[in-house]
Amino acid sequence: MQYEVASGDLIPNLGEKNFVAYGEGGQARTIKAQVCEVNKPLLSVSRMVQAGNTVVFSRSGSYVEDENSGERISLREQGGMYMLKLWIKNQSFQRQAEETW
Repeated sequence: MQYEVASGDLIPNLGEKNFVAYGEGGQARTIKAQVCEVNKPLLSVSRMVQAGNTVVFSRSGSYVEDENSGERISLREQGGMYMLKLWIKNQSFQRQAEETW
């Protein structure tokens, strides 16, 4: 499988990765991601909704809400994109990642 990037180039899918990410409030979320060579990872709103979340985009406050627990992770608008700040812990390192869609 390949993906077309904004320049029109094709990049290969390098596999799939399942991991736990943590929101700013410490909320743990399991994420399944397709791996490819990109600078900024993207999240699919439709997949987040299919996984049991409500996604709200609003001038008064945007967020992703878990429909079971009611926990919310805030989104911030930056240059027309909505950013979700997550921390991802890996066995060999820990880094901060910002997921964008």
